[in-house]
Amino acid sequence: MVTKKTGPRIILNHIEDSSTKTQSGIQPILTAGSAASRKSTAKKQRTRHPNTKPRHDAHVASAKEATAAQDMTPTVPGSSQNQSSSNEPTKIYLRSFTFEDEAMITKFTQDEIAPIFKETYGIDLDMMTVLNYVRSAQTRMILVEDQVAGYVSSVLDDSGKMNIGALVLASPYQGKGYGTRIMRQIEQEARAYGAVEMEVFIQATNKRSQAFAKSLGFVEGPQLQPQTIVMIKPLQPIVTQPVE
Repeated sequence: MVTKKTGPRIILNHIEDSSTKTQSGIQPILTAGSAASRKSTAKKQRTRHPNTKPRHDAHVASAKEATAAQDMTPTVPGSSQNQSSSNEPTKIYLRSFTFEDEAMITKFTQDEIAPIFKETYGIDLDMMTVLNYVRSAQTRMILVEDQVAGYVSSVLDDSGKMNIGALVLASPYQGKGYGTRIMRQIEQEARAYGAVEMEVFIQATNKRSQAFAKSLGFVEGPQLQPQTIVMIKPLQPIVTQPVE
């Protein structure tokens, strides 16, 4: 088990709709507090849930779900072959994080997170903090077809609350509906683990990201920090109908 103290988490990046891009091309969906939250927020330690085990490759959403989401974008940006009229939905996979991925995670984080972190909090993002979190959480690489497109990290604590601590997609893969599919996959897994609630952190000024979370069923929870909105989604047990 890896014990992780609750503190400032990574600013997360995800662009669900191309209209949400800022001038810098970066729009974080999920954030946690600034460095000041270490002093202002006193919460109990969180540990990884006993059921939170390393997962093998996971296919994100079925073809039926992907088609319903109208996710029919080309697989590789700029590929003339993929720009042909293919009716197959783009395949997304989550594979286990390895230490060999750290260089790629560092690049994704520096490209997509560090600038908005500096703009928001006025300090540089400490990459060692990022990597320590990535190592302690359940982290997986996001593959769009066979291309690594980003990463996602989450922690399920002993109370059954799953915090989505990182969701990062590289710019070419933003605005294509991939984030929605990934969040649906994470929710399915959370239910399978027996989680009772999902939790995300969003900047108070980030109205589009709040709207995205609400579209997934999240509601605003208690505000713990001035710059951060906590959004939660209770996970009700799925009641199966008896077979007649």
